[in-house]
Amino acid sequence: MAFSGGPQEGTYSIHPAHMHVAYPQIVPGDLTTQIDQSNGLESTPTSMSYFLQRIRLSEICRTIVDSIPRYLGDIDMVDYDQIIALDDQFEDLIKSFPVFFHLDEESRLLSRGTDHTFPHIATQRYLIHLGALNRRCKLHQPYLIRGFVESKYAFSRDVCLRS
Repeated sequence: MAFSGGPQEGTYSIHPAHMHVAYPQIVPGDLTTQIDQSNGLESTPTSMSYFLQRIRLSEICRTIVDSIPRYLGDIDMVDYDQIIALDDQFEDLIKSFPVFFHLDEESRLLSRGTDHTFPHIATQRYLIHLGALNRRCKLHQPYLIRGFVESKYAFSRDVCLRS
């Protein structure tokens, strides 16, 4: 929520230093299908697949909140190369989604059996992309208008419009 906007923006409700927990793991016993029992790989849909991607997204958001001051009088105070590096994390996240969370037509065709077996995966596919693209757009939003007039910020304009 620290990167979502509103009165809580820039604040943590739970600080990472206040807790130490292991990440949920995909285990073969969690599989409800016999499609591929591949030692709990992320490419196998389970009840935890979506939540693991949400954790990864929240870690990127926490990195952004920790590295960029949210209330700036001048956006030039932030190194634009840092914005690009943070955006790369979103790009890497989206590219690394399991095939059943990709939006392109080829991946959706490959995931047709998964969608039939796990009907909630289709909704989660759109939700995880909505979350990632929404936050990616928020990262670039301060540079959106400037991207129309200054070529240095054209990347931010394009990312916002695509998102």
